[in-house]
Amino acid sequence: KNNVDRQFGLDQPMPVQYWNWLSKFVQGDWSESYQYQGRSVLTLIRDACIPSLWVGLGALLLAVTGGVGWALLAVWKPRSWVVPVGQALGALGQSIPSYLLASLLVLIFAVTLHWVPVALVEEPSGYILPIIVTAARPCALIYQLMHDSLSETIRADFIRSARAKGLDEWRVVSSHALRNSWMALLGVSGPMMANILTGSFIVENIFQIPGLGKHFVSSVLNRDYPLVMGLTVTYGACLLLANRGTEILMTWVDPRVARARI
Repeated sequence: KNNVDRQFGLDQPMPVQYWNWLSKFVQGDWSESYQYQGRSVLTLIRDACIPSLWVGLGALLLAVTGGVGWALLAVWKPRSWVVPVGQALGALGQSIPSYLLASLLVLIFAVTLHWVPVALVEEPSGYILPIIVTAARPCALIYQLMHDSLSETIRADFIRSARAKGLDEWRVVSSHALRNSWMALLGVSGPMMANILTGSFIVENIFQIPGLGKHFVSSVLNRDYPLVMGLTVTYGACLLLANRGTEILMTWVDPRVARARI
């Protein structure tokens, strides 16, 4: 143990350890992983980004299209079955834990029906269940936000003017109302996008996806400090970039946001 401590500098005071790590980190040397001997932290994170991005991009696309699409249908047909079903799915999506939803989907579609593999991503179908589970909560949140925003916008004066021009209801909702309701989604899209794209800890562990989330959990359990530090910085950078990108997009969509900050 003493030899290992000397090899990785763990026998030195904590401020010295942090300074040594920080000085190497800014030079691109993220040290080697304790758990994966001979592999650098930067290489591990680079390789783990690929499966996490595949799952994250698929989940982001599913969450946005599903949430916004169902909200449009609910506002377009407010007295149909679409509204109660959407409310039930929205509440269920935000309340059911990811591990429970993942277990139910695996039991039904993998174990019983044999439509998809139980775990791993050795083939494209292995991404289906992780994407659905990752997208469930964001999709429910997007639906509720967009439904509330669209329901408020649909009562505005310019919507009544659009109807007076003879436009059909679907065009009024999908074009005029939707264009003015994006700000509700953009306001929460930064943290949500960063969380989806960098991977879910629980989902990646359940489906054995070698992504950022799985590496983060294993590095904490195995006290792989260099990998923990590298992943923490990666998550922080993704969150900052997503928030900054959201601010820029909000300013582009509605210039009044920029004027309000002056």
